[in-house]
Amino acid sequence: MVAYIAAIVRATRRSPSLTLGASPRGSVALLKLAQATALLDGREYVIPDDVTLLGTIRTFDSALRRSMPERVTRIATGIAQALGCRAEVEVKAGNPAVVNDPAIADLARRAAARVVGAEKVVPPEPTMGGEDMAIYFERTPGCFVFVGSSNADRGLDQPHHSPRFDFDEDALAIGADFLVAAAEEALRS
Repeated sequence: MVAYIAAIVRATRRSPSLTLGASPRGSVALLKLAQATALLDGREYVIPDDVTLLGTIRTFDSALRRSMPERVTRIATGIAQALGCRAEVEVKAGNPAVVNDPAIADLARRAAARVVGAEKVVPPEPTMGGEDMAIYFERTPGCFVFVGSSNADRGLDQPHHSPRFDFDEDALAIGADFLVAAAEEALRS
């Protein structure tokens, strides 16, 4: 059991995520080990009979996403069998990737340029963050927009999900102005 945990932990420590496969279009799926729990009667540091590994699977490609439960099961079972252990895998469906509609993204870009100036509108890079808006965007066109809210001069520059995260509330006015400009752009379309 300890060797099984060690094999999984070593694999995930080589990089923050473990690339499990690629789709024909080059989209990758990432498995990130977030937590390993090994307790025996509530005590840590004792070699237990059972271990729970928790993580997340993210991908940009829906076909690859559908294939991941089988791939994760095959890998976990293979490692467990090689080490004389048994693996039970449960994969709970998460949100799909956020896919911005190109026309709505163009509208949002125009609106943002009106509010903050074109030089401050940053082209987005795909991220593996999970977001509930993906569910809405499967049903209606939309665009996920990041409004910068960091202010290093005021010490408001910690990453999201940090216990020290806070944001510059001046960004709220920028976000509201953006929404108004986006609504105006939509009415013109």
